Order: sequence, then C-alpha cells, then structure tokens
Amino acid sequence: MLLSENRRSLRWVMVYRKISLFALGTVTLGAILADIGHEVTLGLRQLVRLVRAV
Repeated sequence: MLLSENRRSLRWVMVYRKISLFALGTVTLGAILADIGHEVTLGLRQLVRLVRAV
C-alpha cells in the first residue's frame, strides 16, 4: 500500500516537473522573442530616421 502510494506521488512529481519545465521554457522563449522584437523595432526606427534625414 505504502509503496504504491509512493510510486503514484513520484509519478505526479515527474508530471509536475515536466509541466513546470515546459512553462519555464515557454516563458524564456517568450522573453527572448520579445527582446529580439524590441531590438528589431529599435533598428527599424533608426532606419526610418536615417531614410528621412536623407
């Protein structure tokens, strides 16, 4: 009885770890993409300024 409960809780821990790792990876990827998007936006603004100056 105790062994099967222990095994069941261990399985839930593994599932929880997978979900939390997936969430962490998703958040990290989102942050990286947002940073890249921000840099691209800044670059485009500078490009527009250069084109307008010419």
